[in-house]
Amino acid sequence: MELHKSACGFLLSYAWLVCQESDFRIATELCLLPKGVEWQQWTTLIADFLSQIDLHSLKGVSSRYRYGELRLTRLNKIYRLLLLSPKNLVYGYMSASTWYKSFFSRNFAWLLAVFAYLSIILSALQVGLATTVLQGSESFQLASYGFTVTSVVAVAVSVFAIFLVWSFLFVYHICSAWRYNRYVSRKRAKGHEL
Repeated sequence: MELHKSACGFLLSYAWLVCQESDFRIATELCLLPKGVEWQQWTTLIADFLSQIDLHSLKGVSSRYRYGELRLTRLNKIYRLLLLSPKNLVYGYMSASTWYKSFFSRNFAWLLAVFAYLSIILSALQVGLATTVLQGSESFQLASYGFTVTSVVAVAVSVFAIFLVWSFLFVYHICSAWRYNRYVSRKRAKGHEL
């Protein structure tokens, strides 16, 4: 029974990978599928196989095959954290976009949420300090003072960190473009094709 579940999972992974005719050609060229199999035969086999499997629960499939692919965002984080180099830190496994706007919106959107929560808390503290009951409370005033100073410092440090990251990326991309330009110029000077 377990062997059948493993075989179903293995065939299901092929069904997910080879779902277009172009995928079929690539899989055949890389010898992932037998040479004698034609596209029409493949689609008939997969259609019959998929009709036998519950695709929502994957009940008849080994649990090894249920997790699917590793997302590009997670793969990029793994590259950035484990394979330490300037290139991996900037690009990850595969860069989604080289526009700074998309980089900042992708990586610093959480900062906006933090600022929103901080402003709500600071507003609540301000209202509390305006009431007569809490004006007399020295512990509340000290807590408000500490939180306010911490918030101001956190905002300043965050803005500085964003500027530092942007500066690093800017310099890194300038240097990369300069190195590539020198490489192309040397190749052309030697008469090589690019």
